Parts: sequence; structure tokens; C-alpha cells
Amino acid sequence: MRIVLLGATDPIASEYLSVLADWPDALEVVGLVEPQASVGRSLASSFGVPWYTSVEDLPPDNLDAAILGARMEERPGWLARMPSAVRHVLCQMPAGSTSVAAEAAVGRCAAQGISVHQAWPWRFLSVTQTLRTMIADGTLGEPLSFNLQHRARRLAPSTEADTIRQTMLQDVFQAIDLVCWLDSAGIVDLHAEVGRGMWHAAAAPDAVILSAALANGAYATLDVSLVLMPGFPVAEDLQLEVIGTGGWVRIAPSGQHIAVHTGEGVRWTEWGSRPTRGLVEAFLDAVRHDRPADLVDYGPEVWFLLSYDGER
Repeated sequence: MRIVLLGATDPIASEYLSVLADWPDALEVVGLVEPQASVGRSLASSFGVPWYTSVEDLPPDNLDAAILGARMEERPGWLARMPSAVRHVLCQMPAGSTSVAAEAAVGRCAAQGISVHQAWPWRFLSVTQTLRTMIADGTLGEPLSFNLQHRARRLAPSTEADTIRQTMLQDVFQAIDLVCWLDSAGIVDLHAEVGRGMWHAAAAPDAVILSAALANGAYATLDVSLVLMPGFPVAEDLQLEVIGTGGWVRIAPSGQHIAVHTGEGVRWTEWGSRPTRGLVEAFLDAVRHDRPADLVDYGPEVWFLLSYDGER
């Protein structure tokens, strides 16, 4: 299988290349396409893959799939310049900084016979996979409530408003995606309260609390904020509590680690499942069997809120 990585401005790009470098099956990373030399050259060199500045520079050989490693606002542009041989592409959610841009980009790909697979790595942790099974098979009874906390590394005080907004929008989407994936009932009512300046003056909101009602009567509270210290061992910390009529479960996926404290600080060694590997594995399996993208239906309330946030 021949794969190309398009864009490298999102931190997950290096994680994708790290996962692909250790892949046991016959898989070739044809190259990394990134116009910014300061980003593309160093990353390609680190993983020993060819670096190109444009899609047109790629070798004319057949490609099986593409993975986007670009920031949210750049994704529609990459989807519009997809190599003609590609029929499957993996893209973080959302596929654009507004719902209009995201839906238009995915729609253009669909018209060309390209499946855009969108998912978040959190779905592919062993603990979240197990939790989804428990909800589906009735182990927890009927779901009553979801309480999710998503903490991400805070940005520098000088960060521009648009960068903060897009970071928050992506994190909010990640939280909503996980709840809707765990419980497929769909969101029918959604409210948001935003705040700014959790630790210092910020040019845009850096915290949001979402209250959501699901079609099956369950309720969800999603607390998303940029509050982790710059030296925190991971960029994101997730905690999730699910209460049902037949049981209660609380998971902390980021807690799958061993913390080593020294005079130089704290170092984490992960021992649990690697979510990005699970994401890539599911995508490659879909490519191998030519399966269409498996998307989550968030419901109109979610798209309305995200459209309003992204376009204001």
C-alpha cells in the first residue's frame, strides 16, 4: 500500500509518521507534501521520507491513500488538491474552520469518488472501545449522563485570536465526537457558555462548557478548556464519566502511564493502547477493503452551534 502525507502543520502529523514507520505490513510512505520548508524538511528528514513542496511534484506512480496532517483552516485546500489516484483520505475533524467550508470540501471529494474518513484518536483507545461495548450491550443499562472533561495545553498570551478560536473549535468537536460515537442517539439540544482568560488575558475564549440533551433522554456536560501548564507531559488530558441505570464508569485515558519524577521534572512513559495507531489501522483496513467512510451523525443542533462559532 502506498500512502502520502499531505500537510504537516498540525502536531498530529509527526504522530502519523511515527505510527506508519513502525507498521509491520507492506506499506510505503511515498512522501510528505508541505510547502513550508521550516516544517516539511525537518519532519521528512526525521522519519526518512521524501519531502515535496506541492502535490504536483509527487512521483506519477499510483497512490492508494492520503492522510492529512494540516491545521484545520488548511484542510479544505488540501482536499481540493487531492492527487487523482487517491480514493481514500484520512482527515481530522472538522475538515474546515467553518461548517460551510468543511461540508463543501467533503462534498467535492465525494463527487470525485473520494471517501473522506473523519475520526478522532480517542475513539480507538482500548478503554473507550470497551466503554462503547458496555453501553451498546446494556451492561450499564440505559445511559443517563455523560460528564466529559477535556483539558488541553494553554497557549501563550501573545497567541492570535483566530488561532485560539480554531484550537477551541477543534477541541470542542473532539469532545462532541466522542460522546456521539459512544451513544448514537444523537444530540437534539445544545447550549454553550464560553469564557476567556483562564490563566492570563486571552484574545479569544479559551474555555467552553457545553450542555447537551440526547434523543434517548441522556444528558451530557462537556467541559473543554486550554488550562494545562506548558510543561505538562501530554498536550491533552481527557476524563469521562458515564452513568447508566445499571452502573457507573469513569475512565481517564491519559492516565495510562507511569510517571517518573526527577529533579528535571516529570516524565511520562505510556503503557496503554496508542490511539493514533488504532485510528490509522482502522483507516488502512477501510482502504484495503475499499469501504466508504463511517461518519457520525451529530445532529443539526451541533452543526448550528459550530457554524455560528466558526463564522463569527
